Amino acid sequence: MSSKILVSLHDRGQTTAFIGSTGSGKSTLINLIPRFYDASEGVVRVDGVDVRDVDQKTLREDIGYIPQKGILLSGTVEENLKYGNQGASDEQVLKALEIAQGNFILDKEEGLQYRIAQGGTNVSEDNADSVLPVL
Repeated sequence: MSSKILVSLHDRGQTTAFIGSTGSGKSTLINLIPRFYDASEGVVRVDGVDVRDVDQKTLREDIGYIPQKGILLSGTVEENLKYGNQGASDEQVLKALEIAQGNFILDKEEGLQYRIAQGGTNVSEDNADSVLPVL
């Protein structure tokens, strides 16, 4: 038996929140769509297409995903911002930073070349929360 759980998550710019009690399967559901792992039973379809039939890279390029707990990688702020799109232009990086309210980075002497320690230990939690959503 097939049941449609989510039917209209396709509008560009639309934000959808998954709300439920602890252990209700929110994270599991979200992780199945970009194939962070595959369903052990049944089929996950996006626009009627089994996600297992779509190249993972292609699938993930079309999905915006912000995990509950983000990470910062060692390297520069710019490298972190470009992690998912190495070809991002300077304009795209600055726009992403603006959207995330991460412009405080530009106040630092090094700007986008500011080096992040492994795990972001040299960035305050509040500042990391501003940067992580755009990664």
